[in-house]
Amino acid sequence: MFGVDYYPEHWNKNRIEIDMKSMVNNGVKIIRVAEFMWAQMEIEEGIFNFDLLDHVFEKAEEIGLKIILGTPTATPPAWLIRKHPEILQKDEYGHVRNFGSRRHYCYNNKVYRRYSGIIVEKMAERYSKYDCLYAWQIDNEFGCENTTYCYCKDCDSSFKEYLKEIYDNVDVLNKNWGTDFWSQKYNDFSQIETPKKTNAFLNPHQVLDFYRFSTEGIGEFAKIQIDIIKKYSDKPITHNFMVNFGEIDYKKHHELYDFISYDNYMPVQDYNPMIAAFNFDLMYALKNKEFTIMEQQPGRVNWQEKNIFYSVDWLNNASTQTFMHGANNLLYFRWRALPYGAEQFHNGIIGYDGDTENSERLNMIKKLNQIEFEKKEKADVAIYFDYQSNWMHKINNVSKDFDYFMEVINLYEAFKRMKKNVDIVFEDDDFSKYETLVIPYSYYLSEKAMGKIKNRDKKTILTCMTGLKEYNNHIKSDEKLGFHLKSLDFNINDFGAIEEEKISLSGKRLISNYWIEDIELLKGKVYCTWESGPLRNKASILKSEDDKILYIGTVLNTESLIELLKEFIDYDVILPKKVEYINGKYINFSHEKKLFGNIELRPYEIRSET
Repeated sequence: MFGVDYYPEHWNKNRIEIDMKSMVNNGVKIIRVAEFMWAQMEIEEGIFNFDLLDHVFEKAEEIGLKIILGTPTATPPAWLIRKHPEILQKDEYGHVRNFGSRRHYCYNNKVYRRYSGIIVEKMAERYSKYDCLYAWQIDNEFGCENTTYCYCKDCDSSFKEYLKEIYDNVDVLNKNWGTDFWSQKYNDFSQIETPKKTNAFLNPHQVLDFYRFSTEGIGEFAKIQIDIIKKYSDKPITHNFMVNFGEIDYKKHHELYDFISYDNYMPVQDYNPMIAAFNFDLMYALKNKEFTIMEQQPGRVNWQEKNIFYSVDWLNNASTQTFMHGANNLLYFRWRALPYGAEQFHNGIIGYDGDTENSERLNMIKKLNQIEFEKKEKADVAIYFDYQSNWMHKINNVSKDFDYFMEVINLYEAFKRMKKNVDIVFEDDDFSKYETLVIPYSYYLSEKAMGKIKNRDKKTILTCMTGLKEYNNHIKSDEKLGFHLKSLDFNINDFGAIEEEKISLSGKRLISNYWIEDIELLKGKVYCTWESGPLRNKASILKSEDDKILYIGTVLNTESLIELLKEFIDYDVILPKKVEYINGKYINFSHEKKLFGNIELRPYEIRSET
């Protein structure tokens, strides 16, 4: 179904019926409302006014629209902050995140949890009876605007309790945190606080536990609301996840929700459809089933340094792409561009003037409604993803420029440009059904995942950094670093950062960055050697004796990965940038024509292969 994010509180009440009829006439079947409406529904403490939202539900029932109802806890109102300023978050410097924007509350604050429960219960009691209620959305974009981590006194107290539960006694914590370093040893849990800003490096093991604690706290906050809603409603419950967002372990949080929702925005100014494609496949992988796009970027946004213009042709292709990757609902943010407020430069499906008769985007939705999109196709390639490793990379690394998310996406893009369908997998998934498995840059590799790798009899690609660390963020020291498999066995004697170096592959030159390691090969083959740098002529890429395992001892750029993969997997064509092949169709996301093989795609063209 197609839908829009709708904000009736921003317009005159008499506009609601006009908007809803226009939506239905143009193929919009579902709206999301109320996720920022707390101040309109609870004017002062205990004084509720649901007239506006009642009107929305009544008109939706009458006109034939479905509603996803958001809980408004992302925006606690001014009266609540004035009465309970302790609700406000504090950053790592101890500065208060003040009222005047959004997401300024502490998840662990008991007062805030109580007030949140009150408004959620009022809404659940009132609106669960409506037939038009389709689903619930809890809060909005947990962690957005740098709010995953709070360092207030409530978080200090909750962090202590969390650590007591994890470690039981402080001696175990000291061992796992390596507190003999820099005289950080604790005598009691009461001495521990959240890892606030210090004059030098923080304890990386403490920070990792704090990240885990933060994911747990946000999950607890969500579950309080979920449990309340389930007392009154049997409709499914979701939350909108975000693009390239690794601060929260979404694999852990997915268990809270009945279906996954995702907000599809482009985090970089130079549009790359592979970022969107990867995130779609990641969202699908969380539950291995279809997901909802809760917010689709309609074109221009408001939050980048340069808010790039996007055409309706681009939006048509971006919309098509979502369904090809497993979306079953697509809601555009937002119905109408708003002339005031922090997001006044953000585009909408209709413009500032509210004209619904001449909207190219509305016409696009009407046409898209007539298409029956193919389901997500089976993949032969799987890429392993791990939120714990992402945290470890963020905490410390030998190269601060290395971005786990983007480098995994570069690998994903290399396969996609070779016309391969790719699934994202986690440690609990079945690796054996894929012809090619890739384990990229995964600092932490669980015993379960490692066991599945050892038992594989199909092509496997391993990379540098993988398996370097323990669960507590210690670098492994009980044996030599490296991989010790049946047909590939090697030690890593040393490693470090590089700027940019070259690797020789069958007369071709590959470009690497970020990481170099001194490899001692015990069993297997040297596949590539360093052409430049401190380890010139030494091994950089290895192959197993049976040619089924490839080990890449550095980080290659996308073009170099493609050149390497040409030698390892079958392919028929290399696609240019900004073209995706999926479900038997080529999609050009560029305003320029694209040439490859015997095919020439017009700007923004979608063409079936046959």
